Amino acid sequence: MEPITPQANNRLNYNCWFTAGADPNNININWLNTGYSAFADYRAGTGEDANSIFADPLLVHLIFPAPDLHLKTGSPCIQKGDPSLIIAPNETDYDGKPRIFNGKVDMGAYEMQ
Repeated sequence: MEPITPQANNRLNYNCWFTAGADPNNININWLNTGYSAFADYRAGTGEDANSIFADPLLVHLIFPAPDLHLKTGSPCIQKGDPSLIIAPNETDYDGKPRIFNGKVDMGAYEMQ
């Protein structure tokens, strides 16, 4: 597996991390050549992803060739995006819907409205 480079001046936050069957307390994360064995340890050690979560995002359908990356009702990503997000006047989600709904943005490409 190729590392993500460059690993300089990147800032990660308000993300939903998930791998089916993975335990966030027993995973392998390598950031800037330092390994972490738990999601909380990675967050504490790097200062990254302070407002991110490790949870099933409850996406509608993940099977290729036609995945549906909309959020299901009850997703932990609903209205959990960056509250300081400033969008362009005409900015929309991938469906063309307003990016912010009820004053908050969802994590992900689609807004649950």
